[in-house]
Amino acid sequence: MGFDITRTNGVHPIASATGGSQTSSSNAAGASASRGRRALTDGYLQGLPVRTASGARPAAVAKPSGWAAVAAHIRNPADDPRVSNLVAKLEVLHEQSPTFRARMKKVVGEGGVTITVAKSDHLPKAFTHPGLRRIHLSEEVASDAPGVAHRSLPALAVEISNLYRGEEFETLNRHVKHGRLGIEHAARLKETAEYGSVTDMVRFFSEARRSLEQMGFGNPSDWYARIGPFGDVRGAYPTANDYVSAAVKSGHTAAYERQFAYIAAEMKRTAEPSANNDSTDAALNPKSAARPGER
Repeated sequence: MGFDITRTNGVHPIASATGGSQTSSSNAAGASASRGRRALTDGYLQGLPVRTASGARPAAVAKPSGWAAVAAHIRNPADDPRVSNLVAKLEVLHEQSPTFRARMKKVVGEGGVTITVAKSDHLPKAFTHPGLRRIHLSEEVASDAPGVAHRSLPALAVEISNLYRGEEFETLNRHVKHGRLGIEHAARLKETAEYGSVTDMVRFFSEARRSLEQMGFGNPSDWYARIGPFGDVRGAYPTANDYVSAAVKSGHTAAYERQFAYIAAEMKRTAEPSANNDSTDAALNPKSAARPGER
């Protein structure tokens, strides 16, 4: 889902200001240096960058993104080149979006992820199976055919964010299995949990916007975002209620209702043989059916 928004021009980066060196008398310089040394000794400026005698800033040291270690936990069992291409694009998102790095860190820590592409008309275009730690993409989404809006990267990114929330989805499944939640209520709670992934997507896009636009993934609506009047990135769905309402109207929630109805039916079906066996045992051995304290 998302709004069809015309992308505005990207904001221009703000050039960093540079300052010229200033001269002062030897006494003033000595007093300043003395105060600076005392401040450093007392720990007031601990952790702040220190200028060298020439006034130049120390060269910034590039920090490794650690992508190789992350990519080692992204499995492509079919050696599908489309998946390999997507994983390469994920590296850019990982480098530029702190939010995405945080999500991937948890996904890797919990066992990584397997990505598959399959042609199937009866399955969603993209979905996550938290229990199997598997993300499925349809051929339509994964291929990014020429002349078609590129959707593979945002589709994979939102499913990774959903996998990050796998515990929430599994908790909902358990409550439905044990009859603690009604089907409609559970479906709306799942949409509410997914809203966390929707807000993640807005942050992914905001943090890596320039590179995503250059890569051909700059359509804000694919990231559940829109561009504000000042060129800023905003969420297409400002609140969880906005998102849930849109999901219900689109039919997205109905799919979750069918999913939970199936879970409830399976639980009922497996419970019925057990109940029948208990009744048979009680008929053959009445004493075994007695409550504690009864004879």
